[in-house]
Amino acid sequence: MMRIGYFGDEGSFTYLSAVGRFGENNQFLPAPTIAGVFDKVRRDEVDWGVIPFENSTRGMIYDTVDELVSEDFSSSGILIYEELATKITLSLLSRVSLPQIRKVYSHHSPLMNCRQWLRKNLPRAEAIPVENTSEAARRAATEESSSAIASGEVAKIHNLRVVIPNINSGTENITTFFVIGKKPHPPTGRDKTSIAFSLEHKSGALYRALGVFARAGANLTRIMSRPLEKKRGEYIFFVELEGHQFEEKTGKLLQRLRKYVTSMNIISSYPIAKEGS
Repeated sequence: MMRIGYFGDEGSFTYLSAVGRFGENNQFLPAPTIAGVFDKVRRDEVDWGVIPFENSTRGMIYDTVDELVSEDFSSSGILIYEELATKITLSLLSRVSLPQIRKVYSHHSPLMNCRQWLRKNLPRAEAIPVENTSEAARRAATEESSSAIASGEVAKIHNLRVVIPNINSGTENITTFFVIGKKPHPPTGRDKTSIAFSLEHKSGALYRALGVFARAGANLTRIMSRPLEKKRGEYIFFVELEGHQFEEKTGKLLQRLRKYVTSMNIISSYPIAKEGS
């Protein structure tokens, strides 16, 4: 039996993704914050951690990115082992019927994803953001005239009824999760590598660094910046590129890149997710 740490509570989408990946016959340990999952892995309290990384309709989970680019992470021994792409189906849960609902609780992202449906079907209900969908379900179960936007599975945990299933907006809603641990994933031939680097605070520094990728013909799948806590006005860059750090082409590219940056951490190499994996 493995110990799996995850963000949120039982019934949250991260929990469901973790169970889907590892199976029910394991010990699942919740953490109230994303940083808490990293801490559990760092202290060897769990074998693996599962955290959200990106939602296809609402964008990046910045708490996860900030952990990955932090100084603490670079010395923690933690690695991204794989990514999971999970289709998210949002339902309206309550103890009362649709006309009786006056409050709708959920995390900010589901509220935004379902805002068109809410405007059309519950125009007078108050949309109230909470920390996660499990907390939303708890409130819907205990407060009068309240509801939650969450997974249908969480309804069973809190004795709620699925009033309306699948109230997502028209666009497909996919969330990418990371499985983190202390074991590296060997190359599969279909991998990506995540790195974090900082640059001199000079004109053209980023241009010169990106030129390394261009000259190598590397495909960057993501580049974003996050502010450095201790250096106002300066940033650390989070980059994803196709390829595995232990492959010759990618390994040489990363060696050349070090000449153009002031610091660099190779976060991890891991398989590219398949939808529903």
